[in-house]
Amino acid sequence: MTNSPSIYIEKLTIIGTEKNYEISFKKGINIIWGDLDCGKSSILNLISYSLGASSIDTYEQLESKARLCQLSVYLNDDKYIFERDIFDSKQYIRCYKNEINKNVTPRILAATLDQENNAPDGYISFFILELLGLPVTEIKISPSKIDSTMNRIGFKDILKFIHLKQKDIASDSLLDMNNRSRYVKHKEVLKYLLNIHNEDISRINSEISANASIEKNKKNQKANVISFLEASDFDFSINIEDEINKWDVILCDIDKEIDALKNNHKNVLSFTDGLKNEVDELSNSLNDINQRKPRLISDLDKYVKLKNTYNEEKKSLSTSIDIGSKFDILQQENVSCPLCSTRQVIESRDSIIPLSVLKNEKKSVNRKLKSLNTIIDNIRCEILAIEKEEDATKIALHEIQCKFNKKYSKEVSALIESISFLEKEKVEILSSKKLISRDKKFLDRLNMIEDELNNLSKIIDRLNGDLKKAESNSQDPKDVINNLNDIFVKIMELSGLTDMNGLSVNGNLDYIVRNKDFVNLTSGGVRTITSIAIYLSKLVYAMKYDSNMPTLFMLDTPGNNIGRNRKENILCEEASDPTIYENIYARLESVYNLAKKVGCDFQIIVVDNDLANKAEGNSKFYIAKRFSKSDDDFDSGLINDFILKR
Repeated sequence: MTNSPSIYIEKLTIIGTEKNYEISFKKGINIIWGDLDCGKSSILNLISYSLGASSIDTYEQLESKARLCQLSVYLNDDKYIFERDIFDSKQYIRCYKNEINKNVTPRILAATLDQENNAPDGYISFFILELLGLPVTEIKISPSKIDSTMNRIGFKDILKFIHLKQKDIASDSLLDMNNRSRYVKHKEVLKYLLNIHNEDISRINSEISANASIEKNKKNQKANVISFLEASDFDFSINIEDEINKWDVILCDIDKEIDALKNNHKNVLSFTDGLKNEVDELSNSLNDINQRKPRLISDLDKYVKLKNTYNEEKKSLSTSIDIGSKFDILQQENVSCPLCSTRQVIESRDSIIPLSVLKNEKKSVNRKLKSLNTIIDNIRCEILAIEKEEDATKIALHEIQCKFNKKYSKEVSALIESISFLEKEKVEILSSKKLISRDKKFLDRLNMIEDELNNLSKIIDRLNGDLKKAESNSQDPKDVINNLNDIFVKIMELSGLTDMNGLSVNGNLDYIVRNKDFVNLTSGGVRTITSIAIYLSKLVYAMKYDSNMPTLFMLDTPGNNIGRNRKENILCEEASDPTIYENIYARLESVYNLAKKVGCDFQIIVVDNDLANKAEGNSKFYIAKRFSKSDDDFDSGLINDFILKR
């Protein structure tokens, strides 16, 4: 069994707005098979994105239904779950070990290198490399230049060698082969993966020293945290999660009791029902008084004014009668008025009102005045009665209020006191829980440091192993290239292509077919077969020999430019060829057989629009998902509840 790192994808989960969508995988060969435009390729892209790829192309179903992606993956047999925002590639990535637990603080990882210093737990690409036990190494961007810029290798660089995308599978831009500067960098990464990077034993010793220094710093961090906790009388034997759960249960019980007290306050104040009826009755009486009293006062004012008018009229009549009875003569000349001394013109006797009429009018006014006096007296009596009734009602209301206040203060004070006590106890418990949560963060940090120490220990052990091998074997890079060359040639010869001349992996790690560089191949079908062989050769090498290459391969649509059915009137490699297509799956099966032989775990995930006969009913091929737009027995895509609006 080789010392190559192992990556095993267990499950991809899309956290949706309404529900979650899952696809599970097994070790070995996994097939995602279905119609065009079912979102198959996006599954592989989401896996890469969860592991730190820069971005992902979304589509309508994802944009309508999805929020986050979660990837459950085993890295060297340790399980981790990475959670990432699908639509914001710069959001920090959360990483959980073994399972998602709200009581366990996740690692917070930067999604991009420029965020590394701000994220609490560093850059995801370097973090995954550490989990795989791969050494920290920098490579030259331009190896031929002495002053070339050095770049640290991260897992993002390795992703390019384990994920063969549909757009690259037959493209001359595979691994940026058509871009000289980028391709040179990729070949330096490949040297790192094959353990033939231009480093010697001193480089390994340097890496051991660097990682040992990091390990020492981590141990000092751990010792400082433990020293601080011991100085604070921290109880290391306490089960934090049990304590938090205990406080949560107590808080829940207190909240229920407080709610019960608040909801039952009507029972405590039930005595107010009778008082409420009395208050309502008295309030109605006051309302009636407040409506009647202003009307009576208004009426009284009107009648008093009318009475005054009648009194004036009576006075005038009395004066007229008195004068008429004393001066009952008619003179022709003018005379002075006895009241105002104004000269009066004596009119004819016919124009003078007789005394009898004046006396009758005076009697009529007297009768009206008598009636008005009676009405005024009655109104005044009624107003007086209303005022007495108003005073009595107000006194009654005051007595009820006093009675209510006395009863309320006695009965309700106990309720308020109980609620206040419970609220105070709740605050104290929350404070205790906060302290426990703080202590948990200390322990979480200790656990993280312990994980980091374990990872560093794995790296140092790995480097020590590499050092021993380097010292004992002094393996020549030519031997590595020869082994890779033999694997590549054998895989190509199994492809079914007719012309297999000029196959090699040269000293510059360029892949040669028919004596041509890959980028110079004109046949799309040949480029498809070759690109698959390039990636498979690295996987097989990692299974047979010690390397830094993970034993994972994701292949998107291997039937590009090939297909299953040959056209009868066309006989060339550009046409569909069922034999070549079947041989792709035959080569995958040979990888499965090799893994069994050498005792190596591996995983291949294939996305295809079709399924080779070789894979149908073959237990070596696991159908992880089958999609169909026309068969109701299968989902139309991973987002299986999307309704297309037309």
